Amino acid sequence: MESLALNSDVVSMETIKGQKYVQALHQRICDGAVGYKFASTEREAVEELVDLLELIHTVLPLHNMTFEELDMVRQRKKTEQGSFSKGIVLSNQAAE
Repeated sequence: MESLALNSDVVSMETIKGQKYVQALHQRICDGAVGYKFASTEREAVEELVDLLELIHTVLPLHNMTFEELDMVRQRKKTEQGSFSKGIVLSNQAAE
């Protein structure tokens, strides 16, 4: 484990692998989504989105996928299911 001085704080770093690495990535994605949700400025929101995008690029090889392939899946889903761009969302309602 290494230490790094960041501003006036000292943080510890370690290299992790395997399932611990995957779990850490999952947690960072969740943290980034929460950070985006509660961002109080446009700049903070964009910074969180950048972090999320970087995490997406990082996890894609774990799923044997490139960013281009992911975007193809996104486009297919958009064609089949629509997108959020018009503000329309599906909600589950039990059949009566």
